[in-house]
Formats: sequence, C-alpha cells, structure tokens
Amino acid sequence: MENIMLDIETLGTRSTSCILSIGAVYFDEHNLGETFYRNIDIKRQEKLGFTKDESTLNFWMKQEKEVFDSLLVDRVSIEDALIKFTSFINNKRTIKVWGCGSPFDNVIVRNAYEVTDIEVPWMWWNDRCFRTMKNIFKNVFYKSENELKHNALYDAIDQAKQLITIMKAINQGALK
Repeated sequence: MENIMLDIETLGTRSTSCILSIGAVYFDEHNLGETFYRNIDIKRQEKLGFTKDESTLNFWMKQEKEVFDSLLVDRVSIEDALIKFTSFINNKRTIKVWGCGSPFDNVIVRNAYEVTDIEVPWMWWNDRCFRTMKNIFKNVFYKSENELKHNALYDAIDQAKQLITIMKAINQGALK
C-alpha cells in the first residue's frame, strides 16, 4: 500500500499549532491496512514554540469531557511520536500522505518535523488533499460509521473509507 490517510487533533489551525494526537492508516483503492496512533504531550511543544489559539481551545471546551480526556492518556513527546511515525512510513519516495485540507494535517506535521530537526519521511510532492477530493466528488454517497469524533485514528480510518468509496466510483465509471 502506498497511501496513508493522516489525521491530527491540535490546539490551533496554524502550521505551528500544538499537536494533541496523530492518527494514520494505510489504504489502497480497496482496503485499509496497518494503523498508527499516538497522543502527544504539549509541554515540550510549547518549549519549542508551537502555538495554541483561543478559538480552538474554546472548541475543545465545548466537546464532551471524555473526548478531550482520551487525548490525555499514554502521551509521548513530539519527538517520540514523529520518530515512531517515520518508522510507520515504509517508503519515503513513493508514499502518498493524504490529509484533510491542503493547509492543515500534512503542513502541521511537516512543521513539527522541521522544528524538531527530524527528517520528514515523505516527499513534499506526495502530499495529497482528501478535502479537495471529497468536495469534487460530493455526489458520491458515503455514510460515516465513525462514532468516536475527534479521535485522529478513527477520523483517519473514516476519511480513508470515504476516499476508497470515491475511488471505486471513479474506477467503475459511475462519475462519467
């Protein structure tokens, strides 16, 4: 599999935002593959200059307590999370990393790699935007099965399933 759907939970929307969690799943046009998930401690990120914004903090305050509390367990440093994510990616030259929004997931994670001086494990030309595909092919019906909102892994899996549905519709000629 040469595609990864990436999702993150953050404390902001800028490229410098603190990352609360990283979730990812390998996929191809038919199936899901191996998954990755880490909750990340923000103390080290704050020392490195990562940012938070008030509107995102307010967003989290409005979520169910257990949603935010789930981000506080088994946290690792940003460096540990990025090193483990690098190990998860199997081929830097060919892997395509999909995020939900061209300026969001991939850009924020890429910034974290740069700030921590860890090599980005995918090539910039292999960044892909799931949100663009979802909006172009909005006539392709997909019913989300994701009951755990704002969990980076479950969101990544749901987004990959939706993209697989779109890919199948394209390959079957349903969009001609």
